[in-house]
Amino acid sequence: QTCALPICIYAQMLPYCDVAHVTKIDFAYEADSHFPNLDEDDEWEITGESDEQTYFDLEYQFVKYERKK
Repeated sequence: QTCALPICIYAQMLPYCDVAHVTKIDFAYEADSHFPNLDEDDEWEITGESDEQTYFDLEYQFVKYERKK
């Protein structure tokens, strides 16, 4: 399988993870790779969320995902 290195590393390591702490940023950056969207993966569920926070004009939130058992 050929893919951009960061995407491959994320995809290859997720099967070994049971918990993922993700910072969601409310901004669409131009990038050549992104972390997999766990909201679209039936194997993961949100088990914790922070309130939305703001740093200057940037809004973000911390989200905890856990693999469903």
